[in-house]
Amino acid sequence: MVHRSSLISLVFFFLFLGSWNVAFPQLTDESSDFSYALKLYNEGFYDIAAQQFSLFINRYPESHRIPDAKYYLGESLFQSGDVAN
Repeated sequence: MVHRSSLISLVFFFLFLGSWNVAFPQLTDESSDFSYALKLYNEGFYDIAAQQFSLFINRYPESHRIPDAKYYLGESLFQSGDVAN
């Protein structure tokens, strides 16, 4: 009986875990996309970081991170020597 209740608990846990990404997919994608762009910036890959921040701005226009993304986009462009943009 204990084994069966443990199995049922595991099934419900995995169902809940799977439904989290379905219910909130943008939160995890948004967070990981911003983190990826910031990691590129922090590691000095300014040209690729600029591309990623631009994609982030276009993909998540209502994000609360838009001001930060625009700041880092500008910094990335400046650091890569693209002062025209």
